[in-house]
Parts: sequence; C-alpha cells; structure tokens
Amino acid sequence: MKLLGLLGFPLKHSFSPNLMNTLAGKAKLPFAYFPFEIKKNDLAKFMDAVRLLPVYGFNVTIPYKEAVLPFLDELSPEAGGIGAVNTVLNETGRLKGFNTDSTGFLTSVTKLFGTASFPESALVLGSGGAARAVVYGLLAAGVHQIFVVNRHPERAETLVNRFSRIFPRAKLSPGPLDLNHLRKILMETDFIIQTTSVGTWPDTAAAVPFPFETLRAGQKVLDLVYNPPETEFLKRARRSGAEGISGFSMLIGQAAKALEIWGFAGQEEGLWKIAREMHEKNN
Repeated sequence: MKLLGLLGFPLKHSFSPNLMNTLAGKAKLPFAYFPFEIKKNDLAKFMDAVRLLPVYGFNVTIPYKEAVLPFLDELSPEAGGIGAVNTVLNETGRLKGFNTDSTGFLTSVTKLFGTASFPESALVLGSGGAARAVVYGLLAAGVHQIFVVNRHPERAETLVNRFSRIFPRAKLSPGPLDLNHLRKILMETDFIIQTTSVGTWPDTAAAVPFPFETLRAGQKVLDLVYNPPETEFLKRARRSGAEGISGFSMLIGQAAKALEIWGFAGQEEGLWKIAREMHEKNN
C-alpha cells in the first residue's frame, strides 16, 4: 500500500482526496490519498518529515508550488523550466519534483479547441505557479504571443522575463490587471485563461476584475478553478457570448499524469468516470 497525498493550505475545497480514494477503491489500486493541510510556518518541518515517513509521493497546490522547490533534491526538466512543482516522488528519502499541470492544461485546451488547432495568442490572468505551467504549456504547443497580467505588474514581468529566456522567439508581454489594458488585449486574442484562485469555494461570488462586456462570440475562456464547476467568472464570460470551461479537465489530466509517475498509469478514463459521478451527485 502506497501512501500518497496533497500538500496545500487550505484544502477544504479540494476534490482530489475524494477523487483519488474513490478511484483506488473502484479500481482496486494499492494506495491511500490524504490531505496534508500544512501551514506556511510548518512547511519545512513537513518536508523533513516526508523523507522519514512512508509517504511515496504527494501533489502540491496553492500556496506551495514554488515554495517547495528549495526542499527538493531533483527537478524534472519540465518542472525546472516552469519553476513550479505540483507532484513529488519520494525515492527512499530523495525527493524529485515534477509538474503535471502543463499536461493537464493542454488536456483542457484540446477540449476547447479540438485536436487540430491551437490558438495563435492567449491572455493569462495571474502569474503564480499555475500561470507558469499554463505559459509553459502554451509555448511548448507553439503559441507565440502571450499576454500576462497581474495585480502586481512586477510579478507578471518576472514571469515573462523567465520564459523569454527559455523561448526567445516568443512574444511575451507583461502588464497590469487593469480594465483599460485588458480591453486593448482582448482585441488581439481569442483565448483567456484565469489562473488565480479567485472564485474558489467558499468565496464563489468573487471574480477577477475583468471587462466582460468586451468579450464576444468566438472567444474562449478557461478558468482553472474547478470548485465550483461554474465560477462567477465563467458565468459572466458566457453571458457575454464567450465559450468557457472550468478547470475540471485540467484536474483530471494532471492527476492521471501524477498517478503515472507514482506507478499507476492508465487511470484517466477511470478518473473522468468518477468525476462525472461526483458532479451528477452534487447537482
């Protein structure tokens, strides 16, 4: 039996423990998945304890995707490029970090755009660990023009500078999360990705400041928040004519890749089936 889990704070909104443990039970997989709700001041203690305890691996979510980096012994090439980790493998005390968020994100992009085409440009709201995975995934898929905005423009600039060095031919533009600035960008792009945690349960009435009235039919929106399944951001975007989906497909894609890293490959179909059952039960 392998002990797996999710590191983050807070975790009451997360579907992952229920999703993973239900999969383990139905597919008869030898693992148990626990929520590791660790406060910031206890992160170093937790990371030390993991090396000693029989924890085979764990996912990492807000706010620790970047904060765990100094505690790891090795990074996969993708995690190193992104500069954020969402999956850790414990190899007898040696901790290796991976990032499966970009794989999950591309699952969502395929769901929105199909397999034959990808958007030519994109607007990314936020510049945290999830935004890094999104930008990396977009660039790796050949999207060359990306706008990154943040309430703190210097954070957007830091992200852009990082990926400009890795993808020197790409056109990356940082900027403020400002309504007038966003209106100009929306004239140039048809794909908007909301990567912040704003709108996550229980604060479901919240939405990132955005000129929804500027959206038009044909534009596509992805909100990485998956609880609730339809955020206030998505509702308002759809009312303006845009097509949008939540982060559920990204959750499933990244979870399936994480399970593969931990030795349980081929679980995506099972995860989707359980996710649909959970959604129907809650509606």
